This record gives sequence, structure tokens and C-alpha cells, in this order.
Amino acid sequence: MVDLAASFGRSAQAYERGRPGYAEEALDAVGLPPEAVVLDLAAGTGKLTRQLVPRFARVLAVEPLDEMRAVLARVVPEAEALAGRADEIPLPDGAVDGVFVAEAFHWFATDAVLHEIARVLRPGGTFAILFNQADGEFDPPLPDAFWASFRAGAIAKPPEQTVSSGLWKMPLPGPFEPFAEASLAWPGID
Repeated sequence: MVDLAASFGRSAQAYERGRPGYAEEALDAVGLPPEAVVLDLAAGTGKLTRQLVPRFARVLAVEPLDEMRAVLARVVPEAEALAGRADEIPLPDGAVDGVFVAEAFHWFATDAVLHEIARVLRPGGTFAILFNQADGEFDPPLPDAFWASFRAGAIAKPPEQTVSSGLWKMPLPGPFEPFAEASLAWPGID
């Protein structure tokens, strides 16, 4: 695991407080039925997991970082929290109807990971990648010191580890076709 990605474990509580949830409309668009078994891959503290639990019959959440997984297990006890990584998903072949990755795919976007995701999906299964992106100004505005720190951190990351580079799309569609992309308005924050 990349050292920068592993650093999220040191700030699991702050991650839980600061990350927003996801647009329900985006989850609706995936089109999986309520009886589906789904996987939240790289689940972090369970921001997406908690939205999947009331929608689907069974929710598995795979997270490599112990600290993040501990928060996940505490805040979403209805999900099955498992230790694992995107390139070694601890599930048998064809175990799930859907795989969701929220705010993490850019960390491990490779052909090998796409094939591992395809391995755990049932035939006709769905793979969904979700990102939250700011669109417009923050209200109230964030201080200049925040933006200076943000820009310094963004510059320090290799391009393949940023969402904005678009490099995460390179291995797609891989074994998944058709590949579709959509942007949805999401004004809410948990």
C-alpha cells in the first residue's frame, strides 16, 4: 500500500467527521434490487456503507486499514467489515451483485484490480465508482490557510493518486462494459 494511502489510518476519526456522504440519486442510478448482496471496497469509515445497508439485503465492507475498519465496525455494525485490499478481495468468485468504490479508486486503478473486482462479481453484476467533487464556492468560504495547505498537499501527490488527474480512468472499461459516467448535483453533507 502506498504510504500516502496508509496515512488515512492515522486520521480515521477526522476522516469520519469531515467526509460527506453520497447522493442518493447516484445510488438509485446503479439499479440494483433490494435483495442484492453488495461490496463497499476500500470502505474507509463506512460513509457509503451506512447508505448501502438500508438499501440492500447484505452489505460487505472491505477496508485494509485497521483504524478505519474499527470506526466502520462501530458506526455500521449491520455491515460485515472485512480486512482486505482491492487487489486481494477476501471473497469467493461470484460472491456479490455489486461492487461500490467511493473516493478510493484512484489509489488502486489497475488492470489487475479490475480483474479482481470482476472475479467477485456475479455474472451481470454492477461496478460503481463514486467521487464527491466540489462545484462552486463553499459557504461559508474556507480560509486562505486551508487552500494553501490543500494546494501544497495536492502538488506533493503523484498524479496517479489524485482524482483530478483522470488517470484513474485508464484501465476502464477493462472487463466492464459498457462504461458510463454521470455527474449529479449533491448539496448535502452528513
